[in-house]
Amino acid sequence: MTAGRQDGIESPAASFAGGGGAHALELALVDQLGFPLSALVSGDSDEAGFATRAILLDQRRQLLSQASLERVLRRAVTAADSRQTGPAVDAGWMSRFLEGARSATTDSEVEAWSGLLLSECTEAGSIGRRTLGFLAEMEGWEVDAFRDYCAFAFAFESGWRFMFDQDFARREMWAYGREIDLTSHWIHIGLLAQESGSIQAGAGQGLRIRYGDRIWALAKARQGTGETDAPSEPAGIAYRRFTPIGQQIAGAFRTKVFTGYARNLVATLNARFEVEWAAVEPIENS
Repeated sequence: MTAGRQDGIESPAASFAGGGGAHALELALVDQLGFPLSALVSGDSDEAGFATRAILLDQRRQLLSQASLERVLRRAVTAADSRQTGPAVDAGWMSRFLEGARSATTDSEVEAWSGLLLSECTEAGSIGRRTLGFLAEMEGWEVDAFRDYCAFAFAFESGWRFMFDQDFARREMWAYGREIDLTSHWIHIGLLAQESGSIQAGAGQGLRIRYGDRIWALAKARQGTGETDAPSEPAGIAYRRFTPIGQQIAGAFRTKVFTGYARNLVATLNARFEVEWAAVEPIENS
């Protein structure tokens, strides 16, 4: 949190803005404590002093938590205008949500929490309590980075997200920033599956994949063209699914769409494998 005001709350750090010899520790903690660290040195060390500072700390934490929660709720209410309301949300789930959403500080965290609330309110039971706990434990930078990463995910016709698991697919992502490719980290913490799957062209004909509003279908497997070439089973196309928790958190984001990324990747798949992914819906010029 920067010095000044955020969501209508005056930051105690504002009094230190612009220098004045404030200690780094003071600046780091004053927003959360609600009183300056100097009060611990020069203030009362008796029960009355402890009680006063305990009240200040509790008030400060409640104000910050309430501000975070209301940011999440405002975003959800704004986005819910066009959504159909579903059955009532389980009280236990809502209690867990309200507790976790109070910790949202970054824009990505606010978007994630509000998106999960909208999903659960639209379809009760679609977001697990484990997902709420997982998001609450994620570092702020992880939520930001996962949001960026999700912009490069394809989805099957069922809506389940996945990443093509080839080096050339990752290199295509690198064109938008190599730091986006944290695949190993997402596997390690449980947002991507441990094992890759494989799309076999011969058995998967008609399989549809989606990126943004664009859809491709696996039209056919190409056979060898030489006179002595014998038909062979096309090589499998490796992919890696999002885990259930990864799928639910990814669905909370409204990510950018990079049409050039998807177009180039599909073209590379067609060129490198004995397959033909064909667009099955009109594509607007971009």
